[in-house]
Amino acid sequence: MSKWLIYVRNCPVCQQGLCRVRVCNCNEQIDYFVLCDECDATWLDPKQPTQFKQCDPSDAKCPTCEQSVWSASSHWASLLETIDAGWFGLVYVQPNRELVEKVSLT
Repeated sequence: MSKWLIYVRNCPVCQQGLCRVRVCNCNEQIDYFVLCDECDATWLDPKQPTQFKQCDPSDAKCPTCEQSVWSASSHWASLLETIDAGWFGLVYVQPNRELVEKVSLT
């Protein structure tokens, strides 16, 4: 679990989740996209928040290769991956509360 929570914005679709950068290793090619961590809406370009794809939360797919966004080949982007995608200036970075709370409780 990363010590940083990296997100683009609050989700304009469901108003509940955070739009976070997701990485998929699509057939030996790295693909970056934005995924709501609640409703699984996806965006290929974080600069265009109105151009999203509504996904079935039980079966959300990578917009490029159609693999599940929750497969072993996909993960939340690290800070370095967000920079590699060219999206660092578009994201917010804050300490991951889940990790901070775990450390505080122990």
